[in-house]
Amino acid sequence: MIKNNFLISLALLMLPLFCICQQVEITNVNFPPNSGMTDINGLAQDNNGYIWIADGNNGLYKYDGVNLISYKPERNNSNSLSNLRLECVMADSKGNIWIGNFNDGLDRYEPPINRFTHFKHNDNDTASICSNLIWALAEDKEGDIWMGTAFGLDMFETATGKFHHFKSNQNDAWAVIFHTNGYAYFP
Repeated sequence: MIKNNFLISLALLMLPLFCICQQVEITNVNFPPNSGMTDINGLAQDNNGYIWIADGNNGLYKYDGVNLISYKPERNNSNSLSNLRLECVMADSKGNIWIGNFNDGLDRYEPPINRFTHFKHNDNDTASICSNLIWALAEDKEGDIWMGTAFGLDMFETATGKFHHFKSNQNDAWAVIFHTNGYAYFP
């Protein structure tokens, strides 16, 4: 009995030696000091491998591994980014980039046509987004976009283009996480 327990214990201790583990390499990327990035609030990787960076003071950036491209609001161009103060970024399964703004709503960027679409709260429209302060973004398995806002949880139904509101006991929804079981969790 003691011999069996010893062999079992020895086998359990040696088990990690025989496991195949994925090697992870972390590389530090030093962006040029004049890049303008000062406060990175969000990162996302799209289906093409690009890294999208939401900066809290200086807009949106796309990094291809070599070059850094910046996206800023452009005066008199409604198809440009709406605000420099960004809170989060997410790449969806259709190739769109979703950007949560600080007090300026939600932006959807469509890279193939280089166009930003803006979604803002409108007090006179109950179907508009519930808040212009977007903390978090996530996509569910149907392709709908969920957002944590300063006034609760919202869902943008991509098939209809309508927002649905889900209030919680707390106003702020700081994060939105989807489990493989399909349930959404938000603190």
